[in-house]
Amino acid sequence: MKRLESENLYYREFQPEDALLLFHLDSDPDVHTYLYDGVVPDMEHSRQTVAYVRKQYKEVGVGRMAAFVKTTGEFIGWVGLKIEHTPVNGHSGFIDIGYRLLQVHWGKGYATEATEFFLEYAFKELNAEKVCAYAFESNAASRRVLEKCGLKHIKTFEHNGIQSVWYEIER
Repeated sequence: MKRLESENLYYREFQPEDALLLFHLDSDPDVHTYLYDGVVPDMEHSRQTVAYVRKQYKEVGVGRMAAFVKTTGEFIGWVGLKIEHTPVNGHSGFIDIGYRLLQVHWGKGYATEATEFFLEYAFKELNAEKVCAYAFESNAASRRVLEKCGLKHIKTFEHNGIQSVWYEIER
């Protein structure tokens, strides 16, 4: 199982038994305030999500990873890269960077740390030319993380009926 580390966090591939961790994260309505999908209805949905992410690891060699605090081993959410094949803002097949954290871990700098780590990983290990991200236009906290990590706001657009912002960073 692949394990990566940054200063305060470690990241590993999702395992089937992580569905309960994911369900805990995705069943919190506050976590979904600025997400395009709603809270998960049941554990089966979380199992399917883990299976889908594991399939990405095999097929494209990258996918979101489970994130943990190094000192405690506490699960904080998911972070990392994925290849986005669903068209967004006229793009598909792009490397997307993202994060979703348990509410108790908001405001601790973990999203920034993970984003910086995975940007470096994308450029050095995957030899990516560009990494993209998108978020609700109203999600000031997420936008701050992206901008702090060097991503540039390229465009405001509508996605699934929501005013959204598109960010990019190039090698």
